[in-house]
Amino acid sequence: MQPIDRFHNQAMELADLAFVARHQGRQEDALSLSRDALRFELSAIEELGSPVEPTHSVLLRSAATLALDCNEERKAEQLVSRALSFDPPQEIAEELRDILEQVNFQRHLALRGLSLNDDEIQLTLAGTDVGFGYVNSDEYLRRVTDSKKLLQRIAERRNGIPFRLQGPPQKSITDHYPVFMSIPRAASYAVTMKLAQPRQQLPLVENKEAIDPAEIVNEFMELMHQFNRANYDQIKQTICNEEYTQNFIGLAKMIAPDGDRVKLVGLTSYIQGQTRTVPVNMTKTATNAQLAADQESVDRARTETVVGTLRFANAMSMRSRRIKVIDDEEVAHSIDVPPGLMDDIVRPMWGSKVIVKGIRKRNNVVYLSDINVWSDAEQHQTISNNPSSGGEALLI
Repeated sequence: MQPIDRFHNQAMELADLAFVARHQGRQEDALSLSRDALRFELSAIEELGSPVEPTHSVLLRSAATLALDCNEERKAEQLVSRALSFDPPQEIAEELRDILEQVNFQRHLALRGLSLNDDEIQLTLAGTDVGFGYVNSDEYLRRVTDSKKLLQRIAERRNGIPFRLQGPPQKSITDHYPVFMSIPRAASYAVTMKLAQPRQQLPLVENKEAIDPAEIVNEFMELMHQFNRANYDQIKQTICNEEYTQNFIGLAKMIAPDGDRVKLVGLTSYIQGQTRTVPVNMTKTATNAQLAADQESVDRARTETVVGTLRFANAMSMRSRRIKVIDDEEVAHSIDVPPGLMDDIVRPMWGSKVIVKGIRKRNNVVYLSDINVWSDAEQHQTISNNPSSGGEALLI
């Protein structure tokens, strides 16, 4: 084996171990392994010598990714710039530019002279629909709204309130934890969300003092960090409630980037004198792939995808949380919705064309695992996964 292959293989083995350690929450081990992997990848680049393509750009792309894992943004920037200064294949060049975008996004996550209080979060977006001081309003407003829902759900749970199946939060929550928003700032389009502290503190439940907003913000940041790492077991252990867990993962997926219009979603907080950043780059597609392995009874049921218009969402009865999706052939598909997803995720899509993924049960009802508003990106992905459809896939 040539030295270059040996160094690269060692780097990849260490990178895999780092991924496992990170997934298990062993962050210090993950960082150490990533640094060792970067060292071996840089040795492979030195061993290569002359920039022979595509080997040269592939190694530099790998090294730049490892540098990001090591929190060495400047090193990653240098490696990407070095690769782009030559003539890499177009596909690799695009991947290198994506890495450079992540590097630049880390800069925008910084507060840049702004002061945050313990009850505030900076939300930053980057992608093709985001420019210097402007953003696609739908992409922006949806993520702000869903972030507000998440903060209020955490506040309800932390204050001992049972999961709310429908309707707005009770007045005690909206009075104690109103969410305010700053004027947007240029850069990657950043705003500050403030979970305001009321002047007069009243107990939300009898004989219990209300949870401080800073604790709500801190848990929001930690849960989003675990979500981006796909640490769903840790999320479940933290929340300890099935409905609240379903709701959190559903809303977090709505906040997550789509990989195109919004490529990165950044969160920054300042708690107990420490700045914390959570760059969310786990896309919805990647999240769905991770969650698919955890679906129960997959081997005893049929996984299906339904595309159509959401015409019916019944939550009047607590026992019935069923929607009907009408496809273009006017066929009605019955979908059962987990209780944690109905009010915050499914109901706002009423009347929209949606794509539903779920498990077909024996009673011919699909048990929902994921739902999104139908888009060009969803259409391309669905047809790609089912090339024989020859057009819009109504039922796969």
